[in-house]
Amino acid sequence: MMVTVTQRQHVRHAALVWMVVGMVLCARGLLWLLGDPRYHPWLGVLLPLAALLGVVKGSTLLARAARRISARIARLPAHTPIWRLYSPATYLMILGMMALGLACRWAGAHWHFIGTVGVLYVTVGVALLAGSRAYWTAGESLKVMASAREAVTAPQRSQSAQRKS
Repeated sequence: MMVTVTQRQHVRHAALVWMVVGMVLCARGLLWLLGDPRYHPWLGVLLPLAALLGVVKGSTLLARAARRISARIARLPAHTPIWRLYSPATYLMILGMMALGLACRWAGAHWHFIGTVGVLYVTVGVALLAGSRAYWTAGESLKVMASAREAVTAPQRSQSAQRKS
């Protein structure tokens, strides 16, 4: 038996995925930066800069991507398997980003490089957190659309039931 979810649940799942991944990336990046005392003098500059860049990226590029994904989800049938959350191309992109992250960690690179990756993780994490807001907004839109659809179909169902009687 396949688990199916509604469009609104898909959008909520997408928002939660972005939020969880964003928090994990922020935590991982902070651990790298805080774990090495050579970064401590720069944290007052690096962290606000990473946060600012993340908010800008999340509010623009990632919000646009979230709206595009939400629109694709809205075109799905009412109940679809949970794996249809993202398109196959999006799953490939996610795998590519994960592979790139693993390669950066396994590179055994110089501490400057690891610091750069730490700042990048914080930036991307904040961007995902900021971009997830677009999913929550889209989820509310789907709720309104579902309510409107129910308001239209409920009278039709009651009329059909009366005719059958």
